[in-house]
Amino acid sequence: MKFISQYKGLPRGVYILCSARIITAMGMFIFSFTSLILTSILGFSEVLAGYVLMCSSLCGIAGAFLLGRLSDVLGRKKVLVAAMTVGAVNLFIGGLICRTPYVIGVILLSNFIFSGVLPTFAALVTDWSNESNRSQCFSLLYLCINVGFSVGQVFAGILFYNYYPWIFWGQGLGWLACMIIVVLFVKDEFVPEKARKAAGDRQTSETTLTSRRFRFLYMVAKDKTLLGFILTLILLVFCHTQISFMIPLQYKGVLGLEQCSLLISRLWLINGICCVVLTPFLSLLIRKWKPIKSMLAASASFVAAFGIYALSNNPTVYLALVPLWTCGEIIYNTTGGIFIGSRAPEAYRARYQSLNSFATSLGQCAGPMIMSHFLIGNSYLGGWLLVSLVSLAALFVISLVLRRENRLSSLSRDDNLKGKSCCSKC
Repeated sequence: MKFISQYKGLPRGVYILCSARIITAMGMFIFSFTSLILTSILGFSEVLAGYVLMCSSLCGIAGAFLLGRLSDVLGRKKVLVAAMTVGAVNLFIGGLICRTPYVIGVILLSNFIFSGVLPTFAALVTDWSNESNRSQCFSLLYLCINVGFSVGQVFAGILFYNYYPWIFWGQGLGWLACMIIVVLFVKDEFVPEKARKAAGDRQTSETTLTSRRFRFLYMVAKDKTLLGFILTLILLVFCHTQISFMIPLQYKGVLGLEQCSLLISRLWLINGICCVVLTPFLSLLIRKWKPIKSMLAASASFVAAFGIYALSNNPTVYLALVPLWTCGEIIYNTTGGIFIGSRAPEAYRARYQSLNSFATSLGQCAGPMIMSHFLIGNSYLGGWLLVSLVSLAALFVISLVLRRENRLSSLSRDDNLKGKSCCSKC
């Protein structure tokens, strides 16, 4: 069938990377339960937990830019292996100190490394793919992540309540397995900046660009379409973060810790299953769409889902609407890497992909901080109303970006027609 056959004939490295990501996703326990770890295990207030999550997201931003830069300078594989090794050791230590406040340092470093390796993964996929199959490559990678995530969430709630240290040790084992797969099977075809300079290759324009300070920031700043796309991504991630931040807090007092942890596991299990089932179909559907149009659809699905969350406090309704906001999650996650990769010079691919992690981390940073203060004087339903309004703002921003791109395309066509008319007269 076409929705399966679209993943045939992709580069071998993509399949290997997807296998590694399945394993790491199976052990992604910490990030689903961070708010419960902070409030229920360590006894933090909601506001204090929000600040810790904000610091975690800031670490993610720093990790994305630093490891993205190192991936372009030193090479993708070296950075990936080193980061996953340090991350695994950090998580094994985390299991030993998981009931003390020192575990916050483990969480911060984990987010630094996790956000940092995402641009490297995306840069590898971009290196191995081309314009004709890049959409399928990113779609398959996202599909595999959710296959692993779905399997992992079956055990996540049980582990959290009964075998809490294994929340850390399980994720550490997943990262260690990923590192071993990368060492044995991944071949890095990218020639890093350091090797190019050592070889005295100064002839290509891209190498000349990399020698100029702040060139990366200059290129990003002048790309208004990219900036609008990133702003939309930040707003959507802000909204999506509230699922893992606000829902556990919303139902912890109503259902109790054990039932709340099981509810969270079910929610993420449904989300993972929906991602596995819907990703191939959505990938086929939006394959010929412009990424900006795809982001428009993602924003609309968030507006609808979170708008209904603002009207009901029933856990069944929250579970029933998971497929709706999952569609938006699938679209923005698969579209972001494709769009950003398409605008990046080869020597800057990891740094450009770090913008994806930057937007994700910034949205995750702002989400808990703003919402924790908002909830002091407002209800959880009021919080979901705020989330739906932010989703509406994302819809408005990406609509402006789409209108700008259509206008530029129209002007470009008019210029081409005038050029042809002039030539015919000559």
